[in-house]
Amino acid sequence: MFKDGKFLELKGTQFNRDMKCKFLEYFAKDPHFEVFFIKISNANIQDQFCKNTARVFNYSLRLALGYFIRRGMLPNEECILKLDERNERTESK
Repeated sequence: MFKDGKFLELKGTQFNRDMKCKFLEYFAKDPHFEVFFIKISNANIQDQFCKNTARVFNYSLRLALGYFIRRGMLPNEECILKLDERNERTESK
């Protein structure tokens, strides 16, 4: 998570199952955090859809947030969603 005293971005694909479980357990024990995750079946996604990874990420996130909001799983208050610049394409805004 840190290299030469600097924070490195954590990538879920770099974690094996045990590491993912430990990560979630660590953050879920603090009452200030609530952990949500999105599970996608790659077998149900068309190859054409996956050509633009940023769009796949944004679309999946949009569907998941809509799901969580409709079911009352997220608080009804103003939230800020901070995406990394890879997912902020000018033509997609």
